[in-house]
Amino acid sequence: MTPLVHLDQQIKQACPKATGVSIGRWHDKQTWRVFSDDPNEQAAARAIFDAFDKDAFEASQVPIKTLEERVSAIEQRLRA
Repeated sequence: MTPLVHLDQQIKQACPKATGVSIGRWHDKQTWRVFSDDPNEQAAARAIFDAFDKDAFEASQVPIKTLEERVSAIEQRLRA
């Protein structure tokens, strides 16, 4: 899962009336926006944005294996 997809899912849960999200610059959270007229949703989105750590999120994800790595793993299992 990408950081953007993760944020999108969190915002959709917390802000069901929101019509969109904009991430201006990843390293400047002041450029991140949620499009909602509800002040409670605005506050919830800001809390989600403030708590989000892109680097920590990416480090927590299982690395995607290359095709060669996947084929090698399958071959090793077949030999066993």
